[in-house]
Amino acid sequence: MRGFFVEGEKNWLELGEIERALLASLLSQVVQLLDLQEAASSDPFDFLNDLGKKAERPQDEVVFRLLPDAYSEDDEANNDFRKFTEQSLREEKITRAKAVLAQLPKTDDPIEIAPDTVAAWLKSLNDVRLALGTRLEITEDFLPINKEDEEKLSLLEVYDWLTWLQGTILEIA
Repeated sequence: MRGFFVEGEKNWLELGEIERALLASLLSQVVQLLDLQEAASSDPFDFLNDLGKKAERPQDEVVFRLLPDAYSEDDEANNDFRKFTEQSLREEKITRAKAVLAQLPKTDDPIEIAPDTVAAWLKSLNDVRLALGTRLEITEDFLPINKEDEEKLSLLEVYDWLTWLQGTILEIA
């Protein structure tokens, strides 16, 4: 497993079987989390019915981390921002994650990563890291996890791996 790398002026991704399966699972979970929050209407003008309604802050802290408020202390501005942008932001994140899922290598052989998809990979990896970091309660004041908490230790190892993988893509970006 080399992660993202450059060879012969082309971008490549090499992951082992376990890493591919893990990344596919994590990306799929982010898609499900964002997709289950609201069912989008097929009517493109349906948003007009909601213009006067208050947009609700996501209750799930992971979803809120992926779709944060735009203004730190202005509930009305946050309401307007969320009302007009949240659905499209959800759709953008879901579309990007599904595109990355479709590009995941099917074998241990490296696959070429087109230059125009590097940003999608980077943003999707960031979304997965944000989601996992929120579940692990990683903040600036993060304290080491109790060694008896094996589940959290395993998730922290996954978080560290995602950080490494994101670092390898930053090197080719």
